[in-house]
Amino acid sequence: MITWSDEFSVSHIEIDNQHKKLILIIEELVSIIHLKDYNYINIVDIVNKLENYIKVHFEFEENLMIKYSYPYLEIHTKEHNELRYKIQNTLVFELEFPDEFYTETLIYLVDWLTNHIMKVDKQLGEFLSDAGKM
Repeated sequence: MITWSDEFSVSHIEIDNQHKKLILIIEELVSIIHLKDYNYINIVDIVNKLENYIKVHFEFEENLMIKYSYPYLEIHTKEHNELRYKIQNTLVFELEFPDEFYTETLIYLVDWLTNHIMKVDKQLGEFLSDAGKM
């Protein structure tokens, strides 16, 4: 499980707000697991929410990085692309064990998001703060 705390803040209000929304989507996934409501409608819904929101969030961050000539744009975008690829290539109707999908997806997302925010996004936040671009 992941919940928002100030530890995750990258000191950029919009990025922090977007991260909070991503965490809310992950919390929906946790709720489905607790209720054991493993139907394909829920899978499609959660995958679509993730795909749509990461598109918005990643584009926002990438546009900031381009606008301010962020020196680690390529590395940061590569991490975004890894998650994009994972979500876009989820074939929900080919899943044999939806309960495993939910659990594996939750573990992956919590790990990915935590590591990404704490390392890569914090580095971006420091750059934007140092450049006065907050």
